[in-house]
Amino acid sequence: MDAPTSFGYWIRRRRKALDLTQDELAHQVGCSVMTIRKIEAGSRRPSRQIAERLADCLEIAPADHAIFIKVARAHVSVEQLADPMERTVQVSIVPATRTFSTSTPTGSEELMHSTQAPDNFPPLITHANRPHNLPAQPTTLVGRDEEMETIFALLRRADVRLVTLCGPGGIGKTRLALQAAEAQLEMFTHGVYFVSLAPVSSADFLVSAIANAIRFSLYGTGDPRIQLLTYLREKKLLLVLDNFEHLLAGVELVVDLIQQAPGVNILVTSRERLNLLGEWVIELSGLSFPKAEQGAHSESYSAVQMFLQSARRVHMSLVFSGEELPCVVRICQLVEGMPLGIELASAWTRVISCEEIAHEIKKSLEFLATSSQGVQQRHRSMRAVFDHSWNLLTPEEQRVFRQLSVFRGGFRRDAAEQIIGASLTHLAALVDKSLLRRSTAGRYDMHELIRQYATMKLQETPGEQVTVLDRHCNYYTEFLHQRRRQLRGEFQRDALEEMRAEIENVRQAWRWAVTRRKVAEIKKSLQSLLDFYDTQGWFQEGKEAFRLAMEELENVGQGTEEQVMQHGVVLGQLLAGQGWLSLASGNYERAVEASQTSLSLLRRHGAREELMNPLTTLGIAAHFMGDYTGSQRFLQESLTIQRATGDQWGEGWSIGNLGMVSYALGQYRKARDLMNEALTLFKTLGDQRMIALSYSFLSMVTCSLGEYAEAERLSREGLMLSREIRHPWGTAIALCNLGAAAYFLGKYAEAQELLQESLGLFKLIEEPWGTGIALSYLANGGCALGAYSFASQYALEALEIATKAKLVPMALDVLVVQATIRMNEGEMRPAFELLGPPLQHPGSTSGTKERALHLLAEMESHLAPEEIADLKEQWAARTFEEIVEKVLNAKS
Repeated sequence: MDAPTSFGYWIRRRRKALDLTQDELAHQVGCSVMTIRKIEAGSRRPSRQIAERLADCLEIAPADHAIFIKVARAHVSVEQLADPMERTVQVSIVPATRTFSTSTPTGSEELMHSTQAPDNFPPLITHANRPHNLPAQPTTLVGRDEEMETIFALLRRADVRLVTLCGPGGIGKTRLALQAAEAQLEMFTHGVYFVSLAPVSSADFLVSAIANAIRFSLYGTGDPRIQLLTYLREKKLLLVLDNFEHLLAGVELVVDLIQQAPGVNILVTSRERLNLLGEWVIELSGLSFPKAEQGAHSESYSAVQMFLQSARRVHMSLVFSGEELPCVVRICQLVEGMPLGIELASAWTRVISCEEIAHEIKKSLEFLATSSQGVQQRHRSMRAVFDHSWNLLTPEEQRVFRQLSVFRGGFRRDAAEQIIGASLTHLAALVDKSLLRRSTAGRYDMHELIRQYATMKLQETPGEQVTVLDRHCNYYTEFLHQRRRQLRGEFQRDALEEMRAEIENVRQAWRWAVTRRKVAEIKKSLQSLLDFYDTQGWFQEGKEAFRLAMEELENVGQGTEEQVMQHGVVLGQLLAGQGWLSLASGNYERAVEASQTSLSLLRRHGAREELMNPLTTLGIAAHFMGDYTGSQRFLQESLTIQRATGDQWGEGWSIGNLGMVSYALGQYRKARDLMNEALTLFKTLGDQRMIALSYSFLSMVTCSLGEYAEAERLSREGLMLSREIRHPWGTAIALCNLGAAAYFLGKYAEAQELLQESLGLFKLIEEPWGTGIALSYLANGGCALGAYSFASQYALEALEIATKAKLVPMALDVLVVQATIRMNEGEMRPAFELLGPPLQHPGSTSGTKERALHLLAEMESHLAPEEIADLKEQWAARTFEEIVEKVLNAKS
């Protein structure tokens, strides 16, 4: 059997082997059930006392208690324990997991030399034909030569897939990982990607964080983890997962990446090892420093070099005399060579002497040594640096510093000014003291350890914390509100980029508004948040965010009549958002259910302007499911409202969808006029995504009118715009229509290639309507070329998808394709039977009926009149559903 990959997993299996519940084990150990749950989930390590009681309760042999406690406290890996299902635990040594200090493995290959980083990296660039997103480093790396050689040797070994740089906060893990990754660019064909996990608040967002870093769009209802693993399966790249320690609950994703993506190597930085089989751990300590008080040649030590370099950066004219160097050495000793400690301490050289710095740090160290015996020495040193820096801040700087901790994922200057009243002088002072960083893009952020320290300080004044979080929430809900029009206009790309950069702040603001039941703030922000989730394809996160909001608001007590009305309207809007996201992800029944409830609630409260979302969702769902009259009714009502309120975007969206219904009914010229009208409105607004979709839908209409060259041109326009804004659904539908036009223009090989690319993208985002359309086009193309075997495979797959999603018009169209195949294979009577539903069902589109009539006429030329009459009588004997089931059963 496979060995457990974590201590928590081992405990869970051992408990089950002893037939104990979590409640029973907690009772025996003498702790809470939550403690046992957290230990098994891997989010908590037991104390030594709990570990000892666990050993007794889990019947660990006395001889094995010591090793069990070491594993529990993460001093050795879980592989040191034997199979937890056995009745006695034996110590086993698993050589696949190995811990490094800083030595280089024997026989390591020749190493690559590091390269000088450019002054500035855009979000994604190419170096030596290798894409990467590594951020530029403002300083050169000091020391770490031995560790760099070890990393190089490991990454070049075929049997090493996971390397973890482990050490306390501020030890320089990230800086070393970036330098090593940059030097390894040529090794990885598909690039090197840095994934900053510090702002990621939960392991639930680990997949999307990696996907965003590698520029892979998660889309559809499918499991995002499976989408990511499928995408990476054929890639050869390096992932740098930075600051993993607070996401250990998501460590199974790393296991999946190693097992299912053989070309992906992973370099992790973490304050805690992952404890995975095959993980190679490099334990980082501080930079080298003299052990004696006045060591000879002190400037040759990397810690001293870094201090001098950092000090001269903040005070260029600073000259260190021979008498001051011993004080520098003492500072490096007190912080144990920790790079962040050196950086923070050196920042004070512009105001106090090195002797004073050393004195202040020593005082704090002595305090921590006597008050916090459970904390490791190097952590006490780090805290000493923070405490010293804190104590030397002015009261106003202290306020700004602790309040800045409410930001997640960084912030811009105007946000800091409006939320906490931080002036440029405040920010500059904190940057000078290395408590704050400023990127070349103008954003500020804190080292995560510093942010946690600042948060601790803010938590000491709970009233102040609530006030600042309220302001943070108000700012970012207003931020979302202001981008509502931009997301549907000419500044769409800028708004999307801004929201991507601020997503962690947006998430926090939304959570705070929801948990505090701030109805007004939720209302202000929900439409922009919905548009963002829709455009990004983050359907699952969007539905979950809206679900949590609805649950909280359902528990709000009664208030004034106005409060009850506003509360009802917001609930209706949240339901409408759920409906739209369900429609976009292919769950049409849920989309209809949520939208109908939303419509009823909004009408009850007289919220007329808010009706567009549920009405258009219901209209599009009805169209997809073959109810064209119902679709037109919903869309026409939406159009009337949008024209009355002057909402040009909503007007264009309603008109465009009415054009699609006209297209389904065979009213091609009317459909073209409506879509051109919608296109004009979207061009006026500058909404690039909707312009691209309008081109694609116009292409479908012009193709039906026989204007194939124009259809090809329109599809190419839509494809270019969709790719430019990285909109996967728009790209896929444009490719699909371009492939259809290519078939009619006789470009068969090109058509096949385009449709296959479209199909692959639709399947990746798991959108059933688009997938079925692409399969149907491929099936029709196969029939045209006489490749009936391939055409049948595509048609049957499309029929399965259409049946499962209840896409009646699509299923009817596929029956015509199946009839064509059977007729050409000489099965005339079965082919004739399949034409009944496409010709008689009200959900059949005009194009489907036209093709069915053409096929019927061809069949009738080969059959006797009596036989034709008999076959037509049989059409009434079987329902559409029975015929579809018969076709699908014949497949198996």
